[in-house]
Order: sequence, then structure tokens, then C-alpha cells
Amino acid sequence: MAKNNELIKFHGQVGKTLVGYKLRGEHIIRSYGCSHHDANTAAQQEVRAKFTFVTQLIHKIGGVYKTGYATVDSSRSERGMFFQNLYNDAVTGNMNDGYTVDYEKVKIARGLLLPTYSMTCSVLGAQHKCSFTWTDNSGQGDAEATDKICINLYNATKGVSMLFEDVATREAEACQVQYSTAWAGDTVYNYIFWKKADGSCSDSQLVNFFVAE
Repeated sequence: MAKNNELIKFHGQVGKTLVGYKLRGEHIIRSYGCSHHDANTAAQQEVRAKFTFVTQLIHKIGGVYKTGYATVDSSRSERGMFFQNLYNDAVTGNMNDGYTVDYEKVKIARGLLLPTYSMTCSVLGAQHKCSFTWTDNSGQGDAEATDKICINLYNATKGVSMLFEDVATREAEACQVQYSTAWAGDTVYNYIFWKKADGSCSDSQLVNFFVAE
């Protein structure tokens, strides 16, 4: 914006670039406002709505991604990689009909460490415990007897998690964790992954889900 000191004064738009007007006795010229895209289109609203849903989901699942993605890619944040997994793979739907989480596609940990393929989980309802069993497959690939199991119980009803790190070694073939008595009647998803001493992990596995007693 500048004062118009030229002999010819004008008001209104001239061409496609200039606007002239009078303000408090001064003749002013300025450039014409640039056109811009609508920042509130349906597509942009959808992106923002899904972004918000995924962000809230990460908060509910908790900070397990700090362990589960710690050694995946040093050039990217652990939270960013977990967000991408949820946004691109695990969350479907739209802002009008609502969003759905495919819990089998949620990856709370990523890595190349060999998992176990015989994992089972039973619920000891009266004791408010989950009992895990597996077959020791140390010696296969990079699996070692000293690898530790990490367990994340996600209460989808209340939107809270309990993380148990380094609960037992691969060679132990069994372990138990206790969940809150306040979870009675809630739907709980069991996730496990294996971790080495250097922090490298296996991909997480959804073992099963149950209604807590």
C-alpha cells in the first residue's frame, strides 16, 4: 500500500493488479488481493476430522510407540510412524458416518525381530489376569532365549491402556499380567511384541480380545 502522488488519481480496480481509493483525504493505491483456494472444502474437512480421530486414538493407546518404533527409522519420529500406520491402514470410515478401527491392523511395534507364532492368551476372570503361553523358538533366525515379551492391554471401552515391558523371556514360555478391576464389562485387546536388549523389536501381534470380568 502506498500514497498516490501521481497527477492522475483513480478509484477502484485498474487492470488485474491495482486498486485505488481515498482514505482520510489521501489517495491510496495497493495491489489487488490474490485469489486463494477455499480452505474449508469437504475434502479438507475430512482430512482434518480423520487427523483429529487418529490423534485422539494415539493418546488413548498411550506411549507404547516410543518403545515399539524406537529402532525402526532414525530419520522419522516414533509418533509419526505410528500415526501413519493408524491413518493409512487401521482407521476407516468418514466424518459423516463415523470412523472404525480395525484392531488387527494396529501395529504398536514394528521391526524385523522374529516373533513367536504359537501365542495364546486366556483370561483368569476371577483374578483379573491374562495368562500368555507360547513355544520357545529361540535359535530360529535372530530369535534368542533372552528376548523379552512386552504386552499392551488396550481397553477400547474406556480408551485407556496398560503397558507391561520386559515381562518374561522367550525361553520362559509363559507369563501373566493383571489388569484393573475397574475394567469389568469392558472390551480389551491384547497386543504383544518381542524386544531385544538393544531395543530392536518384532512386529506387534493382536493375540485376541475379551470382555473383562
